[in-house]
Amino acid sequence: MTTESDSQILPSFSSNQIAWTDAQDMINAYMANNKHLKVKLPNGQFETLKGLRISSDDLRSIINRTDGKEVNDVFIAFGVKQSELGSDPDQQTFTTIFIGIGDDPTNPNGKLLTDIVMDYCDPCPQKCPTGI
Repeated sequence: MTTESDSQILPSFSSNQIAWTDAQDMINAYMANNKHLKVKLPNGQFETLKGLRISSDDLRSIINRTDGKEVNDVFIAFGVKQSELGSDPDQQTFTTIFIGIGDDPTNPNGKLLTDIVMDYCDPCPQKCPTGI
């Protein structure tokens, strides 16, 4: 069970383009950190979660809308797989949910555009590209 003291304090950052060598240093530091995330493999073994991948077609379907709504950002939410909602929390598998964020005149952080929502990313170590 995770307690409040186990939680990470997240500072406010903005996105920046970085060099691949800087990214490699950051990835290596994460992999060496004893609080890195673990993923359960089909054989029951656990391995470090190195990253997630989403289909570019799925991402384009969120961003390139045909209804005229502009997507400024994509929000990544975490959830429990739908098929495991009633199961023991210690046995549940987590998923990622991608949702477009559009303009909201009442909130400078925007609003979720919930008519196109994508569930699931392929985890690496199971689907890792070359270079990771």
